[in-house]
Amino acid sequence: LGYEFIQLKNTHAALSAFRQAVDINPRDFRAWYGLGQTYEILDMRQYALHYFHKAAAIRPYDPRMWCALGSCYERLNQIENAIVCFERTTQSQEVDLLALKRLGVLYFQLDNLDKSAFYFKKILDQGDSEQIENKDTIQALLVLANYYKRAGRLEEAEVY
Repeated sequence: LGYEFIQLKNTHAALSAFRQAVDINPRDFRAWYGLGQTYEILDMRQYALHYFHKAAAIRPYDPRMWCALGSCYERLNQIENAIVCFERTTQSQEVDLLALKRLGVLYFQLDNLDKSAFYFKKILDQGDSEQIENKDTIQALLVLANYYKRAGRLEEAEVY
């Protein structure tokens, strides 16, 4: 019901519905996750972070929970925490391209080109580069080309 209210842009009613769901079943990760999403819509990142943590505690192997946490940390400019969360998603069997992209970008921002290249290459190796926006694909290719050029591996740099 909370998601219905979100679609109707009635965040107050959505919060109420999700809180009611948590009161009924405190182990319902969807209610905690919904609270996090609603607070994120309201730009109340600290609250969103708290509720995403609750959801992740219930579903620790669900990459969606860790992506939500990583995105929230990133918006709070807590890059190291965001990286930890996004890396957690790579441990699951479902590969999340958004998490790989965010890791590549975050490591690039931190000037860790080895790790940035690793994650961008992982995206391109999967052959799903169409799912990434064009500027992100270009960024991935540029990072990889520069990485291999600096490493003196010019033949591989030419590929990118």
